[in-house]
Amino acid sequence: MLLKEYSKLSATVVPYSTTLVDGRSVIVDAMTESQVHEMYLLVQEAANSSQGFGADEYNSEKEFLEDISDGFQFAVIDKDSGEMVAAFVLAISKYSRGCLVADPFIIVKKNMRGCRLGTFCMTTCVKFAKDLGFMGIYCDTFSNNTAVIKIVESIPGFQKVGCLPMGGLLKDGRIVGSEIFYKDLRSDRG
Repeated sequence: MLLKEYSKLSATVVPYSTTLVDGRSVIVDAMTESQVHEMYLLVQEAANSSQGFGADEYNSEKEFLEDISDGFQFAVIDKDSGEMVAAFVLAISKYSRGCLVADPFIIVKKNMRGCRLGTFCMTTCVKFAKDLGFMGIYCDTFSNNTAVIKIVESIPGFQKVGCLPMGGLLKDGRIVGSEIFYKDLRSDRG
C-alpha cells in the first residue's frame, strides 16, 4: 500500500484505545491543531533543557509545522482527564529515496516521563508505520538521550546503523552526536 491520502489512511489506525503498563487508559487519535501547537511547545521545552531536541532544531513554529506537514500526527490522550500526555509524528524520512521510510518524532510531557510512555509511543509508531504501508522506520536521537536509545534498543528488529559526531547543538553551546537506528518493516508483515 502506498501512502496516499492522510485522512483515509489515518482512519485505518485511529482512534486507538488501550491501557498502559501503569493501568492508565489512553486514546491515540489524530492531533488537532491545538495539540500540534502543544507538541511544538513541548519540543521547545525539551530543547531548552537539552532533552532530546537541539537548541536550534526549530527556530519558529512555522518551521516545525513545515517539518511535520507531510507526516501522520498523533496525540496520546489520558482517557480520564482528556489531557494530551504524549504526541508523536510519523514523518516521511528525508533520508530515503524512492522508499517509504517513517521518521518518528516523539515527545512525552515532562511530568509523565518514567511511566513507559516513550516505549508505548515507539512501539505504537512501529505498529502504525506498518499499518500505514511504510517499508521501514528510521530513528535518530542525540547520543546523550540515553532513555530513547534504551527504548529503541529494546524493540526487536531495530539495528544501530550509524552515528554522526555532530548531530545537534545543545542550549549550553555543546555539540552532541546522533545515534541512528533502522528497522525494516517488510519482513514484519504478517
